[in-house]
Amino acid sequence: MDRTYIESQQIVARYLSGDLTVREARQFEKYCLENPDWVKTQPIPVRLKAKMIRKPGEELDPADLESMPSNAAIEAAQLDDDDDVDDSPSESEYGTLQPSARRWIRLLTVMLVVAIGGIVGAILYANSISKQLTSNQKEAKQFHLRAPGAVQEYRVKPSVAKPGSPTVSVGWPDSPKWLSLRIDMSEGRYNTFLITIDSVTDGRVMQIRRVARDSNGEVHIDLNSSSFGPGDYNIKLDGYTWRGDTVPAGWIQLGMK
Repeated sequence: MDRTYIESQQIVARYLSGDLTVREARQFEKYCLENPDWVKTQPIPVRLKAKMIRKPGEELDPADLESMPSNAAIEAAQLDDDDDVDDSPSESEYGTLQPSARRWIRLLTVMLVVAIGGIVGAILYANSISKQLTSNQKEAKQFHLRAPGAVQEYRVKPSVAKPGSPTVSVGWPDSPKWLSLRIDMSEGRYNTFLITIDSVTDGRVMQIRRVARDSNGEVHIDLNSSSFGPGDYNIKLDGYTWRGDTVPAGWIQLGMK
């Protein structure tokens, strides 16, 4: 590094603002140490100027103090031994970070915190999904469709309005059963029906179309009890008109608890 390069690249101003690279700063400090007369002419703070022309471990030359203004000489003379630490290579090379480096460090710190937060959130979400899947698997296993071991028949007469309590109380069996419902529709004028089964709490379960009544006026529905969980189920019967439209024809409620 020479004087022309220092002037063209504004090395002095960049050194004071901390914008030089480590290599440039070291080269500039070396040049100042070798050219103390030139350093005295530069707009550098007095205390820094005195240190830059003094070699580590050496006392400041009295001649240098005499060449400075009186107040500058006093300040330079007051430099204690602790200031020599600034002259160590490790301090000048690594002790002061450039503004751009500090900005990158802050940015990387924020990114690291965000990344850690995202990882923690993903782990918590994965644990929640795992627990939910385990619960759903247990529930699916509990209500898995199984072959019925016995047949149980019920004869029931529907009501005009939706019932508020079970019309037929079956009781949810531990062993699956074949539930044979015989619904008396002999008083109506419809021969075929749309049957809709809804869980009171969970919504639609199934829908059966075009179920005809027999010669006794009864509508037969056969259900596997293992296809239902514990709870109440509304069974709605809609009669088909000759045009194919449906008209409410009756309600029953199946209680399985």
